[in-house]
Amino acid sequence: MSYQVISRKWRPQTFEEVIGQTHVTETLVNAIKSHRIGQAYIFSGPRGTGKTSTARLFAKAVNCQHPQGHNPCNECVNCREITDGRSMDVLEIDGASNRGIEDIKSIREMVKYPPTRGKFRIYIIDEFHQITRDGFNALLKTLEEPPPHVIFIFATTELNKVPPTILSRCQRFEFRRIPSKDIMERLKTICENEKITIDEESLLLITKKGDGSMRDSQSILEQAVAFSTDNQIRYDKIVDLLGIVHDEVFVALTEAVLNKDVNAILDQIRNVSNGGHDLPEFIRNFSAFIRDLYIVKVTGTAEKIETTDTMKQVMKKLADTSDEHALIQMLSLIHNILPQLSNSSNVRLLIESLLLKLTRMDDLVDLNKILEKIPRLSGSRPQSNIRSPLVNPERSMNHDSHTSSLKPESAQKEEKVLRDLNQGSWDRFLKEVKKESPRISSLLSAVTVTSINEHSVKADCGESFTFQQIERNKEIIQKLLDGFFKEKITLRVTLNKETEHQTKDKPLEKGVHNVLNVFEGDIVQ
Repeated sequence: MSYQVISRKWRPQTFEEVIGQTHVTETLVNAIKSHRIGQAYIFSGPRGTGKTSTARLFAKAVNCQHPQGHNPCNECVNCREITDGRSMDVLEIDGASNRGIEDIKSIREMVKYPPTRGKFRIYIIDEFHQITRDGFNALLKTLEEPPPHVIFIFATTELNKVPPTILSRCQRFEFRRIPSKDIMERLKTICENEKITIDEESLLLITKKGDGSMRDSQSILEQAVAFSTDNQIRYDKIVDLLGIVHDEVFVALTEAVLNKDVNAILDQIRNVSNGGHDLPEFIRNFSAFIRDLYIVKVTGTAEKIETTDTMKQVMKKLADTSDEHALIQMLSLIHNILPQLSNSSNVRLLIESLLLKLTRMDDLVDLNKILEKIPRLSGSRPQSNIRSPLVNPERSMNHDSHTSSLKPESAQKEEKVLRDLNQGSWDRFLKEVKKESPRISSLLSAVTVTSINEHSVKADCGESFTFQQIERNKEIIQKLLDGFFKEKITLRVTLNKETEHQTKDKPLEKGVHNVLNVFEGDIVQ
């Protein structure tokens, strides 16, 4: 018999051999035992978690000539043909290359024919989410009323792309990432049976690289065996084979960042780059390392981390000397830069800039400390002597400057008319103020003018916050009035008590009120 790769040779042949998906296999076993076989199933989940293997196993179980309880015998003609992929009753279809309406129509024609040897004719469609919209529509009627001898099993890694109309006609099973412990145990069993020598550290490295996928882990093991000598797998060989950065590098880099050792940071990045490692992958792995380090810090133990016992001790020691907030900030800054790596023309420069920025984390202010400065009561508001950011202080003190900047050319020619204070001249004043200071214009536009006489304007304000802002900017407003009208005009704004109670207790107003005072700021329109 020709050589079989590990992932095919060790494919589950009974429901008990399916690793990490007991919530799926138990349901299917109960359906077989009670003879309640559905006509459409959809298996979704990450790659390499057993979707198509379970589909084939289920197909064998319902078509087996000599079933062993709920499991197939794996010896009869039907079982052997399904295992070898040559059964006429079990058709595996690639949804990526058979995705159009014509392909689905051909399936609709085939379902009319009864099975040749087994009880059911079973269609397993992989990458089901890649079927076109018209293809899905063509399949709807068949799914709703399929022939009694037909079973559909759809496998997909992207369930969100399958239309709800299809999902509503299927029994759904969601496959999960396989726990690392279960993958390690399976790989250890494979190595023992295949006479492969491997240590725990190497098994753990392969498992972590597999990232919850049994198939990926088995493929990495296959590659490691081919790279080894006399079926003896060594840790350093796997590291070189997979281009993995040693955890010791992440430890050294973290220490360099926390110690603000710029030279050490640049040396580490240079070594990683010269070693031919993928820098975006490196920084993602570094992020995972900081995440693990943070878990060790907050839990006080490294037992929850999937690494060797030696590295657990190193991480525990490093976590004890690290600051919790610093680790959080590191995670946040790294996370923010990850989307930029794929589009950057100079990834190394981007990563070096990030790591150097991490050494300046002390310059960042903890938000909790800022919030503690905000008074709880609006009555504790401190006095502020700030200037308006939108008005030049020198121009505010220079009467002639304001006269020339605020007064339009037409106003200069009709200065006598402007001195006659009325509603029209007041509106023109607001219009000119808006050009110089939109903030002040916005404040004055919020009041209601109640009376205008020769030398004064009286107005009501229905909002305490606006009223307080006007009071704070009295000197600026007065200079604007003097500069525009060329004579002394008094503005008297009164807080309207009848409307004040409607707004003075709003949470937003209080929050803005306090923040402005703590940070000595103004609202910018």
